[in-house]
Amino acid sequence: MGAILDEINPSFPHVLVKRGIPWLLLGVIFLVLPLTPLPDGIAGILSTVGLYLSSATVSFILVILGIIVIVVALMYFYVYSHVTIMWLEPDKIVLQQGVIARQRKKIPLYKITDTLVKQGYVDRLIGSARIYINTSGHPTYEIAIYDVEFSDAERFHDNVYSEIKKMEKELMEKESD
Repeated sequence: MGAILDEINPSFPHVLVKRGIPWLLLGVIFLVLPLTPLPDGIAGILSTVGLYLSSATVSFILVILGIIVIVVALMYFYVYSHVTIMWLEPDKIVLQQGVIARQRKKIPLYKITDTLVKQGYVDRLIGSARIYINTSGHPTYEIAIYDVEFSDAERFHDNVYSEIKKMEKELMEKESD
């Protein structure tokens, strides 16, 4: 591994806001359901199939499910934001992802044809961005990293561009010699 010139990874708050909200809401729904008449209805439905649970037991199960969903969602998105990382070396960009199944993709700088920092509507509201990197021979972007701080994305994008220009300048100097 060469000298790391810059690195970037998703921001936990941005990942949580953009990807975790549905899971957190599901957990909250499970926590709120025991306050409604639903546990009585669920207990009644279960009794018709031969499973006799009191509404208090159904309420307890719903609360436990809600807590589990919230905790697992928070843990997953926290881990995701810390194990996904992209870094810039003098001659390549490396993207590493995954906890159990780890993937590392290396792209030589001389193959990069396009880099893009993109912000959608929600990204602009929360200050996050996505970085896309395209190489020759690929019709779509070859690698992407989502939910990074916008200022970090801009800095990384500028550093990649600077390294590509530096590499091109060195190549031209070698050719002229």
